[in-house]
Amino acid sequence: MANGPEFFQTIMGRTFYEGTMPRLVKQLEKLNENIEKLVEAQKSIVPTAQPGDKIKVIVEKAAVLGEKLDPSELANTSQSMQPVMFSLTQEAEEEERDIDFGTAASAAFRRAQSTLEEMRLKMETDNAKRWVVLCKRTEDPKLGWLEKTLDGHGIPNRRNGFSFHGPVLEVREDFEGKAQRILALVDHMEDDDVIFGER
Repeated sequence: MANGPEFFQTIMGRTFYEGTMPRLVKQLEKLNENIEKLVEAQKSIVPTAQPGDKIKVIVEKAAVLGEKLDPSELANTSQSMQPVMFSLTQEAEEEERDIDFGTAASAAFRRAQSTLEEMRLKMETDNAKRWVVLCKRTEDPKLGWLEKTLDGHGIPNRRNGFSFHGPVLEVREDFEGKAQRILALVDHMEDDDVIFGER
């Protein structure tokens, strides 16, 4: 038998019983609430889902769970992901009829998480295409004009940090030639030229 205080009498024990355990219980309660919301959302969404609504189903489920998903990103999801998302809802509905409520909800929740993770990885793969520097010495308002012009031509672009001279503007490598041609039109002009608008 050990001499000294019991675990609950130590600082670590107090922290565990007074802090960690209540937070753990709160998170479990929140998880159960989210699973119930997911099952309710699934019941209300799945019967009315049409093939064109597949992405909408995932967005609405995420909204019920309070997750932040950008619907515009999901709208760009490839067609190959849509059958996976739709079959998810059908399988969950079948399982709910065959086994008890808790297990079905848990399984549906895991499958929804798995599908969303697959979608996230697909988007990351699409976004992993190499970015190259278009300019790093250009300031606003010319830089803002350039971004709008690139957007208007469907050229993915982003500001990514700063150089010694100004913000770094990058474009996807596969659009670099087209972006360079646009930049060449205004590269000789001052950053604060009136043609670009006001700062």
